[in-house]
Amino acid sequence: QGRTLWAPGSKAILYLPAATDPFTAIAPLSSWSAAGGTHVISTSALAQDSYFYTYDVSQDGAYVAYFATTDGMSGTLTVSTVDGKKQTPLAMNVDLTANGSTGAVCYPMVQFAGGTVIAQYCSTPEPATVVSTIATFSAPTFAPVTIVSMFTPTNSPIGVDPTGKLLLLPGAAGGLDLYPIAGGAPVIVDANAAGAVFTASGDILYTN
Repeated sequence: QGRTLWAPGSKAILYLPAATDPFTAIAPLSSWSAAGGTHVISTSALAQDSYFYTYDVSQDGAYVAYFATTDGMSGTLTVSTVDGKKQTPLAMNVDLTANGSTGAVCYPMVQFAGGTVIAQYCSTPEPATVVSTIATFSAPTFAPVTIVSMFTPTNSPIGVDPTGKLLLLPGAAGGLDLYPIAGGAPVIVDANAAGAVFTASGDILYTN
């Protein structure tokens, strides 16, 4: 699992210079770009199964998002410049064990859509009425916007439309909803839908 590369069509590449610790899921995280060369992002980042959406790089190669941790149990969602010099904490006390306080499986996951960090995570300790929080943080300020708090975590990457403005998420009562990435009320796609994906043209394919 060492030297895992992640290059999602970005101007920068993320990689693990050493293998993920199988007991803590911790690994060092570095970046490389043609313009800037190699930089250390973190010496102690969550790298579940060497990747599993626990870190990402923006398509313009400017920012890296990851979960900083010292014990693999709790951590801080962090955004870094690609050279590792400026580190900004976005959400603290993130549960990295994949077990929400209610017993639900809750994997911490992060991804970029343009210059916006999209994160889903459980906190520790978790409020009794909330299991999973889905939030966005947009460059350059990365101010937090809570999109929705869900009793049932998605435990999968979030669908983003080709414009980078809409998120496809399970509805509060089931089915599928569209949420603005900047925050706001959702639009119901189908109360009985499941298994949806965006097409390249922005249409939605789903089963019901």
